[in-house]
Amino acid sequence: MEHRYFGAIDGVRALAVLSVMLFHLEPTLLPGGFTGVDIFFVISGYVVARSLVNHSHSHFFAYIVAFYQRRILRLFPALLVCLFITSAIVVLFIPQAWLSQSIAETGLAAFLGWSNIALAGNSETYFSPSVEFNPFVHTWSLGVEEQFYVIFPVLFYFYLKGKSRLTLAGLAVISFILSVKHSSSDANAAYYLLTSRFWELAAGALLCQWHGSQRFRYGGHGNIAAALGLMLVVTGFVFASKTAFPFPWALLPVTGTLLLIHHITCAKSATFTSQLFAISGVRYVGKLSYSLYLWHWPVYTFFRWSIGLQTPLEWSVAVFITFIMALISYHLVEQRLGKLSSITATSAGRTVGYGMITILVSYGTATYAFDHQKLLSQSVTNNRYVWYPYYSHSSHLESGNSLSNRTIYVIGDSHAGAYGTMLRMLADETGIKTQIHSQGGCGAVNMREPVLTQDSRCADKLEQWLQSIEQHASPDDIIFFATLKAYRLTNQYRMYPRSKTELLAQVESEAARHNRQAAYTESVVIIERMNNITPNIITDAPKPVFSYIPFRCSDWFNHTNPTCKGGPWQNRQYMETLRQPVMESLHKVKRTVPNLHIWDPLLQLCDKQRCPVYDGNKTRYFDGDHLSAHGNRLLYPSFRKAVLSLIEPTQAAGAAR
Repeated sequence: MEHRYFGAIDGVRALAVLSVMLFHLEPTLLPGGFTGVDIFFVISGYVVARSLVNHSHSHFFAYIVAFYQRRILRLFPALLVCLFITSAIVVLFIPQAWLSQSIAETGLAAFLGWSNIALAGNSETYFSPSVEFNPFVHTWSLGVEEQFYVIFPVLFYFYLKGKSRLTLAGLAVISFILSVKHSSSDANAAYYLLTSRFWELAAGALLCQWHGSQRFRYGGHGNIAAALGLMLVVTGFVFASKTAFPFPWALLPVTGTLLLIHHITCAKSATFTSQLFAISGVRYVGKLSYSLYLWHWPVYTFFRWSIGLQTPLEWSVAVFITFIMALISYHLVEQRLGKLSSITATSAGRTVGYGMITILVSYGTATYAFDHQKLLSQSVTNNRYVWYPYYSHSSHLESGNSLSNRTIYVIGDSHAGAYGTMLRMLADETGIKTQIHSQGGCGAVNMREPVLTQDSRCADKLEQWLQSIEQHASPDDIIFFATLKAYRLTNQYRMYPRSKTELLAQVESEAARHNRQAAYTESVVIIERMNNITPNIITDAPKPVFSYIPFRCSDWFNHTNPTCKGGPWQNRQYMETLRQPVMESLHKVKRTVPNLHIWDPLLQLCDKQRCPVYDGNKTRYFDGDHLSAHGNRLLYPSFRKAVLSLIEPTQAAGAAR
């Protein structure tokens, strides 16, 4: 097969990368723009196969080493530069939170080519809002390609030798079957893993095999094939469904790209389609496509972490910066590095060896940086004594063990864990031991909605906790139900699309009333069950909640973010109104189970008019509703008093001294 450069294929690359960039900028601009990655897969399969067709004479070792030399020089210099710079920005400026907890894992995996595998193990899908804050997510597709390159050259070598004509096609069929299966049963496996994507890259390679076979004859009808291919690609851009992907919607961009490549590479004369994609400006964007793809996602992500990415002006600036970074990457890294005399004079084997060493050293350096982020971070959230309630530290209180024969069992969602500093202080001062049973989203006795009937995962977890307490707790011990009881205004990645008025209307709706009644019934059963073990039962009342997110709004580079527009305070009267239905349910439970003690944090967190986020230059909250470590310390005297009031007067008096 003749080795030729087809400029129009670069034009198709331009179409692919621009669609992806547009979708990631704002999904409503091009709802199916994510299918641009499928176009890349088909092109990669075809181009890589075509680059190998004239190597049938090579010995296996020389063939493989030469292949990996080309891949390393083509892919890794620009990738490593992007990963290094992105990692440095993350380590220095991105706060450590639930929203950022998977960043380091994904980034480190990207150095080694398996970020797609790391992402497939997450509970969040590719289309989850929280994914928009991980600057390494886009490297999943590079992981798929790198894994494909481990398998494909071996298969293609034996194909060239005439010993394995159908293996690639057979694996493509198996991959397609797995893609169909996973698309309806495991969204992450379907989207991220090579097993569900192999057929897309193989489709391009199989087209190349067909073009190179003696059976291939170009039969004309080029304009029809090109028009149909372009129509399929554009249809995918507009209509592809996130919930039915890769199957069946990936069939459109894959088939469309095959038709376009077939037309571009086989047409005997220039056509409108080939000329359109071969326009110099379009081809140039196609040449930049790899660097554009590398840089667009980190740039967009850092905008979301800092000033925001919601207005046309912010979109324009983000795209401009992306192109600047891509130009630097393409001209100074992609084009120059592989042409340095010191590299071109090096044997293929040595190039591969040095390349692998460089990758491993880069991975080790990034690992060290992420492991030491606590020391390197420039964010104000790096003051862990103020910000992180989970941070274990000395409480600086007088130690004692007068109540060391008692244990406080804490049951709840992530808000139970967010009382960590306060519980540690109680243990330091009184000797009361602590056992925290906490699972995000599993808010037992939350008084807003039932847990046991709506979430089997939480129901199983809660039953394990209750059984463990029944086995180990004594009548002297304390049960603390700690959970989010207020109706939430925001989460860590975006505000819910509702105003305060809309939220109040929702709280008063018939559905909310029904849920609160079901939650009440469920809570009585749980509390009475624990009351059979100990009379010392305490629960927290609803704390203030905010549309403002402190850890995303407290640094110089993010305080203008749109998520901060709610302001660092909450109106006290509004908060009282918002939580009134829950308070009524709590008091109703107390009338049923008189031993229940209701501890109200709001009294310490609010003044008469406002519930402020900040206490001077310290924050009371980490995000829109979880406490900070400083907030824990503000609440500790009140909580300590509430706990000791449950204990017999003589012991309480002794502990108080």
